[in-house]
Amino acid sequence: MVSMVDSFTEATNTGYGSRIKSAVVGGLVGVVCIPVSFILLWMNEENSARSHAGLSELSRLAVTVPTDRVDAANEGRPVHLTGKAVTEEVLKDELFQVSATALRLITSVRMFQWHESETTETKTTAGGGEKTVTTYEYEKAWSSYPVDSSLFSYPEGHENPPMPYESAELLTKEAMVGAFRLNEDLVSQIGGAVPLELTAENRAALPEAMREGFKDSDSGYYQGENPSIPEVGDLQVSFSVVPPNLVSFIAKQKGNTFEAFVAQNGRAFSPLRMGGLSVEEVIAAERGELKILTWTIRLVGLVLMVIGFAMIFRPLAVVSSFLPFLGDIVGTGTLVMAILISLGLSLTTIAVAWVFYRPLLGMPLLVLAVMFLIAAIKKMGKAKKLRIAAA
Repeated sequence: MVSMVDSFTEATNTGYGSRIKSAVVGGLVGVVCIPVSFILLWMNEENSARSHAGLSELSRLAVTVPTDRVDAANEGRPVHLTGKAVTEEVLKDELFQVSATALRLITSVRMFQWHESETTETKTTAGGGEKTVTTYEYEKAWSSYPVDSSLFSYPEGHENPPMPYESAELLTKEAMVGAFRLNEDLVSQIGGAVPLELTAENRAALPEAMREGFKDSDSGYYQGENPSIPEVGDLQVSFSVVPPNLVSFIAKQKGNTFEAFVAQNGRAFSPLRMGGLSVEEVIAAERGELKILTWTIRLVGLVLMVIGFAMIFRPLAVVSSFLPFLGDIVGTGTLVMAILISLGLSLTTIAVAWVFYRPLLGMPLLVLAVMFLIAAIKKMGKAKKLRIAAA
């Protein structure tokens, strides 16, 4: 990344009354955030439980079959195969006229553009007012997607031109593992991409209208004056391919090809992993990815709930901020309350969902959730005593 930074700073002052109005409006937004977080957490747990149940069903029913022949007796059943995915199909990027025999051909386009970042620092002033200092920084960097500079706070001098080309990917329709043909879903999961070294034939095939603008580079093509000193609007175009690879996968056999296995609860699966893996190893890898997704959404739901309660409690901190030290104390206390209440309610939501789908894990979680809620109630009691003492 080439670092070239411009920065601009703005300072704004907000009066005590305006802060109270904004806090009340924010509280109303917080009221909306909380039920949304409940729905998100519940749906996430339902999806996780159903997906794990579907994977257990897939693991129980899948049979390992040889790749050298298609057995009609396995029609409609989930089968596990391990073998080398190969193809004889030539994939061709019609825009740049680059072709290769590969499972996947990936064209990556990046443009040198301005990017905006924003940092804000807020301080409470005497009398309950607030001073906000916002710094906008503009940095030139490579990006694989267009950045709309018209949305910048200071667009003048930081204009990005339109991105003339987009990244693209082609998948072979002729991928084979032994006697079996892989469908598009399975091919899209095959990894192990490597850079494609352009041949003289590839470069000679570049359309004549593009030859003047593009220069050869180690990774493909470059559009601009000097790759060492890029300017806004310069382009990098590179190519990579997924060559034949050893893969292991589980899917429902359909003739000499495959489709996703649909469990009794409606969840669909056709997991593929690189290398020679057993049924258990493929399922374990799929469960690992599912756990990461589940925990990510749990964290999002928790953060959304904390934000909701923090916005609801915000007016208390604002009202108390006519004395800066008191506002800081109340603000910290309400944030701690928001975190404790959110932890308790999030765990409660997860636990109730698990009581339906995983009873043995759901009950201990309910106990833990109650402990967090009790701690939050005690914290609220202490905060109430503090407000009475301050009055």
